[in-house]
Amino acid sequence: MKTGKKIILSIISLVLCVAFSVVMASCGKKAQVNVTFDSNGGTEIASVKVEKDSTLENPTDPIKVGYTFDGWFLGEEEFSFSTPITSDITLKAKWTANDDTAYVVKHLQEKLDGGYEEVTADRENLTGTTDTDTNAVAKTYVGFTAKTVTQVKIAGDGSTVVEIKYDRNLIKITWVVDGVPTTE
Repeated sequence: MKTGKKIILSIISLVLCVAFSVVMASCGKKAQVNVTFDSNGGTEIASVKVEKDSTLENPTDPIKVGYTFDGWFLGEEEFSFSTPITSDITLKAKWTANDDTAYVVKHLQEKLDGGYEEVTADRENLTGTTDTDTNAVAKTYVGFTAKTVTQVKIAGDGSTVVEIKYDRNLIKITWVVDGVPTTE
């Protein structure tokens, strides 16, 4: 029986030593928290782990074509990188749409074969606010009628093109020869 008690006491001692070692090892380490960056359509920013109650270094600003970066926000408040982080957080990028984003308006007149050809002298290089509708306006050309102008969203990369088409006006002529009308 004494041997059985010695074995049990040895096992208990071993378990306590291991538990004590784990506790002591973790005492030297500070808890860590996760910081996630939601770039809200901009370039990706990697998540980081920081020691709890420490501050975070401001990462490189993300890029979103056609927008200006306004900062990192925690909820509705702009985040201050001097604030100690006490728990896991997600910071979200806020953006302002640029109001000088380029777009092109092309004016296309109907050709005799039914296709359309651009009036290159009347091409317009305009600007507007990213992700808002263009402001293309039809011109007046003698002998042509503009089709309905369809506005499109202005792409942040300046690739937006609006094409305004103009159909030829058809004129019906009636000839009267010897009192008999002939239509062509």
